[in-house]
Amino acid sequence: MRLLDPHSFGKRYPNARTIRCSPLTSAGPNEEWCGDGWDKLKSLGFHVYGFHDKFSRYYLDLRLVPNNRLKETIAHLFIDVVIKAQGVSSSLGISGESVCIADADSLKGYLFS
Repeated sequence: MRLLDPHSFGKRYPNARTIRCSPLTSAGPNEEWCGDGWDKLKSLGFHVYGFHDKFSRYYLDLRLVPNNRLKETIAHLFIDVVIKAQGVSSSLGISGESVCIADADSLKGYLFS
C-alpha cells in the first residue's frame, strides 16, 4: 500500500488525524431538541429512537420502534413529543441535520418529503 499511494498512507497513520471538539451550546431550555437513533441493540432486534433537549440534556422521549431509520417513524415520535411537552422548540436537530421549524409547513415538508 505504501508503494502504490505514499501520500494517502501517511493520512491513515493513527495519529495523523486530530479530532476537533467544540462545546455543545444552546441559548436556553427548549431552544433546540435533538433526535437520534441508537443502533447498538439493533442486532438483538431493538431499534431505539429518542429526543432530548440540547440545553439541559433532558430526554423528552425514548422509545423502542420497529425501524428507527424511517421518516414516518421519526415524525410520529416527534408529534408524540410535542403533545407530551405541550409545545415545540424553535429548531430541531435530527441525526446531524439542523431544521428550523418556524412554521408547521416547513416541518411537514421536511418530515414527509
